[in-house]
Amino acid sequence: MAMLTARYSIQPPSRWQRFSNTAGIANYTFYDPVMAQLPKLVKKAVGDIRADLMSTSEDPLHVLIFVEGEGNSGTYYAIDFRKGGYKEIGQAYPDLPPEWVSEKKHYNYKAADGLVIPSWLTLPVDRDAKKLALVALPHGGPESNEDGSFDFLSQALASRGYAVMQPDYRGSSGYGRDYTARGYGEYGRKMQTDLSDGVRDLVAKGIVDPTKVSIFGGSYGGYAALAGVSLDPGIYNCAVSLAGISDIKAFMAYYRERTGFDGDGYGMRYWNRYLGDEGGWNDISPIKHVDAINVPVLLIHGKDDTVVPYDQSTRIYDAMKKAGKTVELIQLKQEDHWMSREPTRIQTVDSMVGFMLQHNPPA
Repeated sequence: MAMLTARYSIQPPSRWQRFSNTAGIANYTFYDPVMAQLPKLVKKAVGDIRADLMSTSEDPLHVLIFVEGEGNSGTYYAIDFRKGGYKEIGQAYPDLPPEWVSEKKHYNYKAADGLVIPSWLTLPVDRDAKKLALVALPHGGPESNEDGSFDFLSQALASRGYAVMQPDYRGSSGYGRDYTARGYGEYGRKMQTDLSDGVRDLVAKGIVDPTKVSIFGGSYGGYAALAGVSLDPGIYNCAVSLAGISDIKAFMAYYRERTGFDGDGYGMRYWNRYLGDEGGWNDISPIKHVDAINVPVLLIHGKDDTVVPYDQSTRIYDAMKKAGKTVELIQLKQEDHWMSREPTRIQTVDSMVGFMLQHNPPA
């Protein structure tokens, strides 16, 4: 059966029967007799592949789906229940040939304490899965999760010959409350070693060359990149941090001032759950462990970022420079936290890939 998911809020919601999560992807089944036909029509149209339900008419006799994965960078289909047919109406990346798109595969590995960590692996299309250079690409959040959808960052890296590991480390959402709660108090601790345990798993399987490993991420992933080379050194040849937190105490002071949240507010509860006691924040702040960084670091940050302020990158840049470390800083002008502007997305990918090729080139 085709895997049918819902990316956005679909109306009317009464037609959903239940929600479930399979292999890291949310999916729905239906009790409405018309909607119950949808998985069959999706399978007829696109085969056994991920399909996002984007929108329905009120009847709902007309449906819009978005398909991606297995060489498909994103195609929109319209389904007409009256006629029982479907048609392609557009592509997300019409200039990207399917043979250039790497498949993103779901798998599991075990952390050092035995916890099963769900993860995604993207492999280059033109190389055998043996002794590859690796980029660990942790997601932001941290209360978020990766999925099987097409993403330009992992695809850009795979196209240059890298394997890309995207783990849903403990604390990620989408795997139940207990799994999310496993991350509480583990920010910079077991959430971090979940990443290096994932590297060791791929090395043990022969997929990755242990001498060719790097790390890149944005937001929390940017923090994890910095933490990977400061709190958990010896794993990565280089790190690229996009809008990452470097000084937790300074960030939390900014967060309180910007949001007005303090004490028992939701935002503070969120952060305190993950960060743990304030007395330990310096222990998990990369800026306090600059002396342990012995590999090149690239910092990329939007000047107008209001989520993680730009000075989180300038602070650690200055500290690394003072300590004689190898570090570069790229300011994305007129850019926010989300890389909302196409020119800066291109600049970010070009800079990140160029840095990886220089300091962790594929075999």
